[in-house]
Amino acid sequence: MLSFIQPNGFYKQADSFDYHHCAVNIAAGNGMHRVQTNDPIFWRTPGYPPYLAFFYRWFGLTSGTFDANKPAQEAALWFQIFLASFTPLILFYLAFALTQTSLIATPLAWIAVFHPGLVLASTYLLSEGIALIFFYLFLLFLYQLIIPQPTQRRSWFSSAILAALTLGAYTWMRPMGEFVAYFSAVLLALVSIGSWKQRLKTTSLFFIVFLLSLSPWYYRNYQLTGEYFFCPTIGTYLNCFSVPKLLRRTLNKPIIECHKIAQQTAAIEVRKQQAERPDKHISNNACKKAAFPVIARHPWYFMYDWVAEVIKTTFDLYTYQLVAMFEGSYWYDPIEEYLPEKISACLYAFPLPWAARAVCWLEFLFTLFLWIGLFGGLWAYIIQPLINRNTTVPYTQKMNWVWITTIPMIGIIMGMTGGFGYARLRLPAEPLLIILSLTFWYWLYIKKEKK
Repeated sequence: MLSFIQPNGFYKQADSFDYHHCAVNIAAGNGMHRVQTNDPIFWRTPGYPPYLAFFYRWFGLTSGTFDANKPAQEAALWFQIFLASFTPLILFYLAFALTQTSLIATPLAWIAVFHPGLVLASTYLLSEGIALIFFYLFLLFLYQLIIPQPTQRRSWFSSAILAALTLGAYTWMRPMGEFVAYFSAVLLALVSIGSWKQRLKTTSLFFIVFLLSLSPWYYRNYQLTGEYFFCPTIGTYLNCFSVPKLLRRTLNKPIIECHKIAQQTAAIEVRKQQAERPDKHISNNACKKAAFPVIARHPWYFMYDWVAEVIKTTFDLYTYQLVAMFEGSYWYDPIEEYLPEKISACLYAFPLPWAARAVCWLEFLFTLFLWIGLFGGLWAYIIQPLINRNTTVPYTQKMNWVWITTIPMIGIIMGMTGGFGYARLRLPAEPLLIILSLTFWYWLYIKKEKK
């Protein structure tokens, strides 16, 4: 796959430019500040750029342009792929921690080897390739605190610390980890192993260690802006993706024009805050004051648009990235996309080489297999036990608990993608979806063996 991605420059995705510029600034000794203006960078998290900057220094930073640093970028990607090659092993242990069943853990590991989303993510100059390793480790340690393990080799104390540190490492690369931490603390308080006092200790330890892991960047941002935040994602995210759709409905203008209006409104807010606080830097949090009033005026439209994008994230095909590569649109994100058009482009509508088309169809068939298992498992482990409470077997009861504790985690991961949904944002939840689907196919296997 890399021999296809690298020579054509397909690893240069929409966000790659930002990571590149941050890495150039770090390699030049200016940290997360822009070289020309010395303005601090807030929008990008500070985890992935230092990784890339290491290779820029190693190969020698002779120019700040993207293409001039191609050897360093390719070396960074090769090492990124090496690290990502351990992902199937991590997912094996995650599946086993959840199900204690090698007939589920082993298929998941092999699926991860060939999974198009995981393979493609490892070849892009983006943070997911490395960040996902930390997130999957976080899930492993988190569910060791929730699902009773037959041979518990690690204490609750160390599992809570490791879960917090790995999620913290993920958050330094992907800011969504902060919201996952809030939810995980609630989940641990409700369903972690032990008495309520033990759950309180587990939750407190996890959350305190997580906050401490982010505290250096919180402190840095407060010193510069006078505001407490880790990454001001939400305001810019809403202003770029949600507000233009609302303005299109109310102003009856094309979405591109509405996007410009939203950006102009945010720029006015930035200038206003600059006048009010000339001694402080203004972060992207200013966009919230531009976006929130529009959303507050049209909450139902906002919810409709958000749910539509979450559905797109849920059912989008990873192999649409191949379409974008052959179409030449791989290096930017359009303002708006439609799920039926994306799926049809993968399967027949867009002219693709036969090998790329075959990969698209294989993913489509795998997706059918996945969702049959998910709907079947929902019946076998959630609906049927509610109907026949006195007839459930121990295996069904165990898997029922797995479903109950993982569905909310999947929901919080998917639920954050309502601004602009696409398959790559589903990757943190993908192993959990596959595990739940495999529990159904394993259930059919058990029923067949009993007969």
